[in-house]
Amino acid sequence: MDVLISSIAPYVDVVITENFQADVYKKAKKFIPQIKELEIYRLKDIRMKD
Repeated sequence: MDVLISSIAPYVDVVITENFQADVYKKAKKFIPQIKELEIYRLKDIRMKD
């Protein structure tokens, strides 16, 4: 499932995902030019705080 979800990364500007997948994207940005400008946010980055 992660591969299927990741296949859209080159076609979007921003991705919001869980910690593990965010780390995968960050490492992949070094090797895949199509996602070099991709903004990556973890779910914890967008959670509302009380």
